Amino acid sequence: MKQMQADIVVISAGTAGLAAAVAAAEKGAKVLVFEKRGVTGGTGNVGSMVLGIGSDVQKKAGINVTVKEIFNLHMEYTHWRPDARIVRAYYEKSGDTINWLMKNGVEFRDMMTPASSTNKPVTHGVIGGSFSMMKALDKKARELGVNIQLKTTVTEILKKGDLITGV
Repeated sequence: MKQMQADIVVISAGTAGLAAAVAAAEKGAKVLVFEKRGVTGGTGNVGSMVLGIGSDVQKKAGINVTVKEIFNLHMEYTHWRPDARIVRAYYEKSGDTINWLMKNGVEFRDMMTPASSTNKPVTHGVIGGSFSMMKALDKKARELGVNIQLKTTVTEILKKGDLITGV
C-alpha cells in the first residue's frame, strides 16, 4: 500500500471536490485528491451555465436582481419545502463564487435568463461550457501543487476515535 501525506484529502474530483481542493491549496494546505474515474470534473463537465447573483459580471452588465428576489421566487416555486437557510446561503454566496471562478481562470460570456425566472439574467454562460470550467479548476489545482490521483477509488475512511488517520 502506497503511503502519502496531506493536510487535506478530498474524495472525488467533481465540481465541489475540485473547488474545495483549489480553495484549500490557496490557503497553503497540502491537498491530495482521489478520483475513481480517469478524468476530473464529474457531472460538472456537462453543464453550460452557472448561477450568480451580485457577481462582477452581473454588476458590469448593469443587471439589478437581488438575492431576496431570486430566493423568494425559488421558495415560492418549491412551496417552501427546502431548508430556507441553505437556499439563502447558496444565493448569497453565488456572486462571490462566480468572482472566485473568474480569478481561477474560468471565462464567462453574457448573462442569461433562465426559463422560470423573473425575466432577469442571473445565470452566467461559461465559455466552452462547464467542461472548460472544470478544466480551468483542474489546471489551477495542479498549479497550486494539488496531488490528483485518478482511477483511485476510496473504499474506507480510517479513524482512531474521532480523528481521521487515512483513507
